[in-house]
Amino acid sequence: MRFKLMAGIVLVSCLITTAILVSQASRRNSLPRGVESVIYDAGIVSPGELVKHTFLVENKTAEPLVITKIEKDCSCTTPEIEEGAVIPAHGKQAIPVTFDTNGRSGFVGTRLFLFTDARDRDKIMLTIHCKVREALEYYPRTIDFGTMLCGQSATRELTLWDGQFEDLKIIGIQADGLSLKTSFEAFVGGSDDGDRDGVPGWLVRLELPTDVPVGGIDAKVTIKTDSSVVPEIVVPIKGAVVGDLYVHPSRIAYGVTQERNTAFFTIYRRGTSTATIREVRTDSKTICASAKAYRENDSNDPNIVAGGSVVIDKKVAPAGVPVRANVYISTTSSSVPEIVIPVTFMLTE
Repeated sequence: MRFKLMAGIVLVSCLITTAILVSQASRRNSLPRGVESVIYDAGIVSPGELVKHTFLVENKTAEPLVITKIEKDCSCTTPEIEEGAVIPAHGKQAIPVTFDTNGRSGFVGTRLFLFTDARDRDKIMLTIHCKVREALEYYPRTIDFGTMLCGQSATRELTLWDGQFEDLKIIGIQADGLSLKTSFEAFVGGSDDGDRDGVPGWLVRLELPTDVPVGGIDAKVTIKTDSSVVPEIVVPIKGAVVGDLYVHPSRIAYGVTQERNTAFFTIYRRGTSTATIREVRTDSKTICASAKAYRENDSNDPNIVAGGSVVIDKKVAPAGVPVRANVYISTTSSSVPEIVIPVTFMLTE
């Protein structure tokens, strides 16, 4: 009799425990799954525009859902709902959200997290994303002339628009580090220009002269406009020129560095050139450069004329300041009297 009584108590206890676990599991599974999360795509917006959208969150369960905590990606996101808000059973809750795009450009987004009173603290994620036009839009971002033969001329084009589709005027164009012939004319976007179809802008032409020395091209062009937001843009220019002689790499970019790094370069001949190097010099005390002519048996490659190195002088180079310098290599070639290697770096403390 006592054994049967104990067995009955154990059985009832197991049933109660099982019922509690089933109830808890049911609540954990039903509440989070019963709430809908939404992603809103605002499309293309103007710089600094306030993107507003009202999300509709539905509670499909038979129990009220309490918003216990609210988190957001940044201060740019403002929800019109407070912690403690209750979404009734089988009810809906409108949640207006404002996303401030000021200071942002390109593809951006923000997220809002609503934590509920579900036992496993699942959250509802509301997302807004969009593409913010830049105050000044231009393409391409870098002018690349590629690899050209010495004495060859080339032209590249750049298109420029006001990001808010307003009238824009170009005040002037200035090239730095390279002699360029520049011109510009009014331009209207076509079907290939997406949302800028029919929008007036400017077409800028940059013509590379024939007297650019052999070596790398590392320059920039500054386009000044009447825009009050972005009065000018700076576009990098790159490329390489080869002749009877050429250098590899054509540019040396250390990037940000703490070390007294050494970079190496090699000068090659093209065709039957018999030219050699005369002198190596730099236009800045921040770098040191040297080169050595190769004899016939110094290399397995008969086209190698010389090899050299460039070293950053940490005693002279300033820290935290971008440095642009050049290595000049004079040669005995009548067609390539000089080779130029642009060098860029920035030292850190």
